[in-house]
Amino acid sequence: MEPIPRPEDLLAELGWLRALALRLLGDVHGAEDTAQAVMVRAIEEPPARREGEGLRGWLARLTKNEARTQRRSAKRRRAREAVTAEAQPTASPAASEVVTRGSLHQRVTQAVLALPEPYAATVLYRYLDELTTEQVAERMDTAPATVRKRLSRAIAMLREHLERELDSPVQAWAPLLLAGAARSPANAPL
Repeated sequence: MEPIPRPEDLLAELGWLRALALRLLGDVHGAEDTAQAVMVRAIEEPPARREGEGLRGWLARLTKNEARTQRRSAKRRRAREAVTAEAQPTASPAASEVVTRGSLHQRVTQAVLALPEPYAATVLYRYLDELTTEQVAERMDTAPATVRKRLSRAIAMLREHLERELDSPVQAWAPLLLAGAARSPANAPL
């Protein structure tokens, strides 16, 4: 069995090892990763050198194997990334659509804040804080049935106001109001 190389002997070969990895991979970063992996393996594992194989021959074999592993890994990663890129939608919403949605969101928020009390607080607790009807009732020191009635009236007021102001049906603005309820399974729909 060949003696375990001393760390200083391995460090003396590091420049040569990096150059070999660079020739094998053609990528500076991949070559550096390969050289580091080979050095770690050389330090942690006893050498399994072939008969008459010197330190450089053994390091070259380790480097070739590690480079092969790096290339296969990179090839699989590129294939996964290509599949993922194909699966993702390529078109993002136009800037004008985002601005329109933002403006609509702002108008719905202003309409909620303009509601008389206790309707505004009830709607905000329910949809902004995403509290259940029972939690809103507890926070407002009232019965859950009262909270449901307030929510029903508040939404009717919002519907009337926003349909008139936005000149659009409830389908255009309701998702903005109900977005919190959709994320929270504990919250029952209205």
